[in-house]
Amino acid sequence: MEDGTLYSKRKGFTPLHVPPLKEYAKIVGEEPIKKLEEVSERLSGMEMLELSSTPLGGGVAEMLHSSVPFLNSIGIDDEWKVIKGSKEFFEVTKTMHHLLQGKKGKLTAEDEKIYFSAIKENVALDIIDYEPDVVFVHDPQPLALARELKRGDVRWIWRCHIDIDEVALRRNPRLWDFITYWAEAFDAAIFTAAYFVISQWPLPKFIIPPFIDPLSEKNREMSEDEIQKELEKEDIDTEKLILSQISRFDHWKDPEGVVSIYKKVKEKVVDYFKQITCQC
Repeated sequence: MEDGTLYSKRKGFTPLHVPPLKEYAKIVGEEPIKKLEEVSERLSGMEMLELSSTPLGGGVAEMLHSSVPFLNSIGIDDEWKVIKGSKEFFEVTKTMHHLLQGKKGKLTAEDEKIYFSAIKENVALDIIDYEPDVVFVHDPQPLALARELKRGDVRWIWRCHIDIDEVALRRNPRLWDFITYWAEAFDAAIFTAAYFVISQWPLPKFIIPPFIDPLSEKNREMSEDEIQKELEKEDIDTEKLILSQISRFDHWKDPEGVVSIYKKVKEKVVDYFKQITCQC
């Protein structure tokens, strides 16, 4: 929708779908599904809002494509909206992302100005047009919205999917002050692993590991015919051993490490395999 809504039962816009619970039970068993149903009964009627930066691309969007309709299917009203921002805004937030993971550099006064200008634009556009019980803000892009929009009894939770390096962050005072100022407005923060928790922030912290939807189009089991067709389409020789990395192509995914492993593996199996294909 034009206002950034990607999923909302309230607005009659529900383009995302997941299989029924019984299909997931075939994978995880009946007991986890029963526990999930018990929890969903206690939370029935709760209204939640997810705020992120992009509708496609990256792990957050992929996760929300499944988790939002899944939560709605078990009786929890979960909406999803994306914020608006200029090319310059997303360049700044990409820089923030890299700095938070430990890359050397700094956030400039101009970067901060561009960032806050985009936040103000989203506030003026009424990015939140109702009063949910809980707002989940994903990653740094919409981070400042909590301090700008938090009202009444609405709970705001920051979900950080970034591998934050707290030591490097403390060594970057301007970035530390900038991120901490916005983060302290939240009622709690969720990280992906204990190692990435910012221990010095004075707010409750929780851990939710990354997850995938085993029944999504990307992760579902493929038939042998489907596999063969895809390999042939990409002209991949199935007689060769394939070492493959599936990821975004950048420094943080360590493509050089994949090539290094490829060279080591090839040394071990060269007598058995005439050639090894390495793909990133």
